[in-house]
Amino acid sequence: MHHLHYITAMAESVDLSSLAFVRLPAKTLASSDRLLCSIKQTEKRTFPTNEAFDFDSELKKRTTVLHCVYRKQKDGPELCGYAVYIRSKLVTRIHKVCVVERFHGQGIGKWMVDMVLKELKKAAAGSVDLWVDAGRIPARRLYEACGFKEVQVVRDYYSPGRNGIRMQMNLVVEAWDTDAEGGDHTVRMHPLDLHQRYLAVPWLDHGRGYVQLADVLRTC
Repeated sequence: MHHLHYITAMAESVDLSSLAFVRLPAKTLASSDRLLCSIKQTEKRTFPTNEAFDFDSELKKRTTVLHCVYRKQKDGPELCGYAVYIRSKLVTRIHKVCVVERFHGQGIGKWMVDMVLKELKKAAAGSVDLWVDAGRIPARRLYEACGFKEVQVVRDYYSPGRNGIRMQMNLVVEAWDTDAEGGDHTVRMHPLDLHQRYLAVPWLDHGRGYVQLADVLRTC
């Protein structure tokens, strides 16, 4: 079973522009071991034993990717959150998103998920999904704001009475475009890029007459 949680707690003011987003472990980052240690400690404090991620064994796998968010302090980096995803040929799964308790409510969770999606886009990932506890409404809203859609519900996914919801997002979609010479062709791009590109053009020639861009995006 895969588990994904978004942690709630008291807020502490954070300037998102001051945050760093890095992949761990990193040989070029002197504080890599310190950050990884903070992540392991946060994991143990936050999750029950049966839901805690085994970083020591999982990070040895080439398909497991860990990113963390931290802010620079005088005495060294301070962990703000981390995310883990598992790459596969068909679907990349975001396995865990965790925001350190005192930084909740500052937008770090969405910022971090957006950064992960950018990394996956660069890596040419086609589709990404995740599981979230049905009772974690803030987390579900966060993922919806990032572009995910609820596609499946599994009863007792986490434990009796705790249903799981699978949310998915396609990172690449197809739409018809018209080039400078007036010729039509298919373009493949990230849904958000598609939206930005055609923001001022609400109607697209989709091969079956004209359809609204919103109709194209609803298929993503």
